[in-house]
Amino acid sequence: MLSTVNKAVKNVVSVRWNSTEPLKRTPLYELHERAGAKFIDFCGWEMPVQYKKTGVMREIQETRKHTTIFDVSHMGQVRIYGPDRERFIERATVVDIQNTPYGTIRYTIIPNERGGTIDDAVVCRLPDHLHLVINAACFDKDMTHLSALRAEFPGVQLEPLYKTHALVAVQGPEAEKTVAQMIRPDDISRLRAQKFMTRQNYTLGGVPNCIVSRSGYTGEDGFEIAMPIKFAPELVDRMSQLKNVFFAGLGARDTLRLEAGLTLYGHDLNEDISLVESSLNWTVSKRRRQEGGFIGADHIIRQIREGAPIKRIGFISAGAPPRQGATIHNKEGRKIGAVESGSPSPTIGKNVAMGFVETEFSKAGTPIMVNVRGRMIPTKITKMPFVPHHYK
Repeated sequence: MLSTVNKAVKNVVSVRWNSTEPLKRTPLYELHERAGAKFIDFCGWEMPVQYKKTGVMREIQETRKHTTIFDVSHMGQVRIYGPDRERFIERATVVDIQNTPYGTIRYTIIPNERGGTIDDAVVCRLPDHLHLVINAACFDKDMTHLSALRAEFPGVQLEPLYKTHALVAVQGPEAEKTVAQMIRPDDISRLRAQKFMTRQNYTLGGVPNCIVSRSGYTGEDGFEIAMPIKFAPELVDRMSQLKNVFFAGLGARDTLRLEAGLTLYGHDLNEDISLVESSLNWTVSKRRRQEGGFIGADHIIRQIREGAPIKRIGFISAGAPPRQGATIHNKEGRKIGAVESGSPSPTIGKNVAMGFVETEFSKAGTPIMVNVRGRMIPTKITKMPFVPHHYK
């Protein structure tokens, strides 16, 4: 399993939108270098994929048992200001921001006119602005799309935070304990009471107004912390020195999110895949289904009501791990779909994968066969997540 998992690092997709430009580096690059990181080109960013002292397998295990720190400063953070900001975000995404309490974070989809997916994102509603986080691979096209949409909403302002804030994900069952050691003692009870998908500000390591969101991409409890760039390397270094705290890279992150049954843009979502086809109907509230108004609403609402031709599914298999592009067949051998994400799962000791099949074959328990390197592997559709979530 160890060698297979380490080979899986090669499957972390690297996309450079302009190969003539030098790779971008996060504010924590030198800290990763000192920690023994192995770097790859990830969407034009020089990012840690794993660390020499641990490796992908152990980084996954430490996330499930203790605490790991992921540098996610490559993600696009954007503040949205202006009196029309809430109407703007409800036009640009499927989120029901009007019924979102202040300080609450929502996962949402940015659809195109065809109902496909420009990007997935999270947005937090605050009294004076919205805080949007988008994928690094999609940042340029997202900003082009959102900037063009501003013409409909005078006064809306978009403020990217790449020059002001770093972002790290602190994940694992001991994440709360880890963050508690960095904040003031009189704030610990507030941290412990903070629920999943909510945001609060804390003084972290003596630095005020650090944005601490109880969220993440691993299926474990944890936090995503935005902090001023000036103080980020020192704060993260101090946190990494605490007991049972380890750095983790993109290799572990991709396997963890797959074990948790979470989508990855470019695999399980893209411009031609709708949120309905990706089994994300829950992102569209009753009010938004009734009122519409978001880009691509006609197509998406029709699919919610009438069904979609394909659906995202998951399955568990033994033997060689299925990879993106492996074909999925019904029990008679007819091709009915393809794998989009696949990896060995150290947590359950088998391979886990997600893909799309014709909707009639998407029910849990349906027998299927997967073509892995020319060999048909029998398995069946299974419910996700593959590893239970431990959100607070």
